[in-house]
Amino acid sequence: HTIYFSLADLKKHLPMYSETTLAVTPDSSMMSEYEDVVDKMLAEIKDQSHLPASQRDRTLLPKYFRFTMDWVNAPWREYVIHDRGGSEITKALAQDYQPSDMSDADWFLYGGDELSPKEQELITYVQEELAEGRPCIVYCRQTKEKDIQPRIQRLLEQHTGGQGYILRSTVNAERREAVIDQQIALGMEILICNPEIVKTGLDLVFAHTIIFYEPTFNLSTMMQAAARSYRLNQTAKLCRVVYMYYEDTMEQRAILLMSKKQRSSKLLTGDIGLSGLDSLT
Repeated sequence: HTIYFSLADLKKHLPMYSETTLAVTPDSSMMSEYEDVVDKMLAEIKDQSHLPASQRDRTLLPKYFRFTMDWVNAPWREYVIHDRGGSEITKALAQDYQPSDMSDADWFLYGGDELSPKEQELITYVQEELAEGRPCIVYCRQTKEKDIQPRIQRLLEQHTGGQGYILRSTVNAERREAVIDQQIALGMEILICNPEIVKTGLDLVFAHTIIFYEPTFNLSTMMQAAARSYRLNQTAKLCRVVYMYYEDTMEQRAILLMSKKQRSSKLLTGDIGLSGLDSLT
């Protein structure tokens, strides 16, 4: 026998909880480049399927998956994809976007102060939250070799006026809460980090809004990280969790998959209501 209980079962006062998605529409040029690379990679993978198993390049599918999830959130970065033999499949040229300088050979990349559609939506959303006195946490998945956090911090500080701080995995787990408290005392309003490093053991009640800028495929990480501010000692009346994604990309498929996973998890523990991300299922 197994007995599950949640915070609500403790009959203590809890704030309201809102879990929603924020779909972002990629512009036509960005979508054209995305679909072009996807078509090339899928054609390469299809061609490989006719080869004997021992001759197939099994690195192509992971590379396809990484590209479809990573490039849309960092289209300003040079991105080169090679097959197992070292041949170049496609290449993104690292250059700033110039509306009058578009051709089939050029990649539509943002850089400098040029904002991608999702960056603009993030800035607008955080601006509105900070105006209501609601500090935010922004979760990013690309935080190591392909770190997008410095750019996110710079853009948010530049356009919202809020003070940001990047919490890195190099900060010892036992010190993270103290480091965050120190940054709050210094005026931090926006915490930026990977959800993996805060998913357990931390009460981040200073933040009233949590934004997943990039989807994650780990259900446990997602649900734990989403609950960091929804705690018994939360004084805000409402805790918001927002999942951002680009429409008609792998990100949308990832969000729908996580919705189904969350639905299955809630059914297992007896939570039969549709109250958040699971309502997309």
